[in-house]
Amino acid sequence: MILGMDLMHEVRVLAFQKIYSIDINQSAMDDIFDIFNIEDKGLDIENESIKSFYSSLVNGTFNNLEYIDSLIRDISLNWSLDRMDKVDLAILRMGVYSLKFQNFENSKRAVIDEAILIAKKYGSRNSYKFINGILDALLKNMENCIEKK
Repeated sequence: MILGMDLMHEVRVLAFQKIYSIDINQSAMDDIFDIFNIEDKGLDIENESIKSFYSSLVNGTFNNLEYIDSLIRDISLNWSLDRMDKVDLAILRMGVYSLKFQNFENSKRAVIDEAILIAKKYGSRNSYKFINGILDALLKNMENCIEKK
């Protein structure tokens, strides 16, 4: 089953919330399905496509965290990760993971658009601009590397 865009967005929101909660409390990593009642969001957690996408976002982000953080550091020259808002950092980490490690039928730009939507809802007033700038720069770097090959 292929997930629709609205469903993918809802799963991304839940994954962002979990990534944020793990950053605040490392023990939240023990069971990635424990904090949020996914069924309350109208999502069927027994649906393997939903479960796989959610798990991929959360586990993939943390399994590649050192690499993801190094990419964010390289692009955000004037910002240390410690200075970044935790919400923004969670959105960025998930966005970087998606851009670098997930293959989608959709464009990579859709990943950035999703991150911007989440930032507008959960971040501060200008979070979406900051996140757009970082993810857009990463995407341009990726495209430049492909063109040079």
